[in-house]
Amino acid sequence: MDQILPTAYFQKLVARGAFSQALAELSRVVLDEPKRADAWCYLGICYTETGHQKEAIGALTTAWALGSSSYEVPEALGCAYLRRRDLDAAEEWFLRALQEIARDQKPLTRQGPDPGRLSSDEARAGRGSILRNLAMTRIYRGDLEDAQFLLEEALEATPEDVLSLHALSALQMQLKNTEGARKNLETILAAPAAPRWLQTVAERNYATLLVGWPATS
Repeated sequence: MDQILPTAYFQKLVARGAFSQALAELSRVVLDEPKRADAWCYLGICYTETGHQKEAIGALTTAWALGSSSYEVPEALGCAYLRRRDLDAAEEWFLRALQEIARDQKPLTRQGPDPGRLSSDEARAGRGSILRNLAMTRIYRGDLEDAQFLLEEALEATPEDVLSLHALSALQMQLKNTEGARKNLETILAAPAAPRWLQTVAERNYATLLVGWPATS
């Protein structure tokens, strides 16, 4: 390629949900720079988000084999396996992601944090995301109390994460904890950062609390 696109460029595309554009550009990048682990990582994430789990696992496994130390690689592998309902593999990769994020957090020195490693805020956000995804494996296994513990731990790390709040509120409705579910749904409904689809689901679940219908996931 004439221009080497930085990792931050692909991070922004993924954050915006521009997966088709990212897939097209990343496919060209890995052809030109086949040893670029970050490109394989984001290619895999885009495949996961567009429903191509086999291709996602292939791309993410390549990123890992190339020596990527980013927690995003094992977390994304966990997500791909979770969507294939391979719960054992999903849990294994989520636990590995937690290990990577603990190892990669920036230590403070007299000169400040070590460049190139995760800041405390980045580590906190990553840990919350991984714990939320790990909780989903426990929900699929029927381990609801364990899932609730993991979601509460995720919210300790990232109390502003509306996805964790959504998962926890739905779980609380299943466990008949209507007061806890109500409080979390009210938090989602008051959150300006909550996407519209989540607001709609929260409104629907909030309305069902009084009549006792099942929660919408």
